[in-house]
Amino acid sequence: MEIPEGVGWTALMTAYARAQDSRRADALVDDPWARAVIAQATEADGGAHLPRLGPARDDGSSELWTSLGTYFVARTPFYDEHVLAGVGDGVDQVVLLAAGFDGRAQRLDLPSGTTVYEVDSGPVLDFKDAAVAGSAVRDGVDRRTVRVDLRDDWSGALVDAGFDPTRPAVWLAEGLFMYLDEAQSDRLLTTIGSLSAPGSRVATEWFERNPAGEASLVDRPDDQERLAGEMVGSLFRSGPPAPPREWLAAHGWDVVEVTDVGARAARHGREVPWMFDPAHPDGLRVHLAAGRRPAAVR
Repeated sequence: MEIPEGVGWTALMTAYARAQDSRRADALVDDPWARAVIAQATEADGGAHLPRLGPARDDGSSELWTSLGTYFVARTPFYDEHVLAGVGDGVDQVVLLAAGFDGRAQRLDLPSGTTVYEVDSGPVLDFKDAAVAGSAVRDGVDRRTVRVDLRDDWSGALVDAGFDPTRPAVWLAEGLFMYLDEAQSDRLLTTIGSLSAPGSRVATEWFERNPAGEASLVDRPDDQERLAGEMVGSLFRSGPPAPPREWLAAHGWDVVEVTDVGARAARHGREVPWMFDPAHPDGLRVHLAAGRRPAAVR
């Protein structure tokens, strides 16, 4: 089966990072589906390592991969916590926008009766389904895939899959908005809001600036790393038009948490790469933000 290209490639990098982290004694995430996806991708690539993932190495020799891998893993518990907070409040619909190879339907302790909607492109979900075939989700959890491009009219496809906009939902937009421009970001959050009953939650992230072409990505002595950095940067767009606190509030969400990837990494005892250290002159601040839909939208 063909390995997905474009943004699907970055989803594979996220899975690689989670699969690596699963092997650590101090793992932040144990993700069997990530391991299954990487095993399938490795077989498809014809070797023990995935050349197409460039810096994704297991020996610690790539500073770029150490930085990116820390980012992919350190943000994971933030999203997990907000899913679990939502279902703990009785929300039984979880929507993973640009779900990629996410394994939350299988690895999180979701209550029986929870439905997890995975929204992504056909090639990504087809690859994932083949990798995790025969691997069960949590008992009583209903996993439903919605094959649609989020730049298109995706809300109808979600409702057709059984989503009920009259009941609250938990929305995750993990690793998504940096690939959209301002208008696309606003349109997507507006659509999320139109489908969100009171008590719904949303969690997402926001890059303070577009890092395309910056030294942290492309100033690398290794050609494979440099090309990978250029590839990652080429996918970036402007993202949301305002910082997350202001942006979420403007769309009718009560902000419940705003933090950043560097702070999250430090909180979990991980070294903060300079790429994601706001104190470094060339560091990126990547905000992680979550909001809740109030009883009456202002």
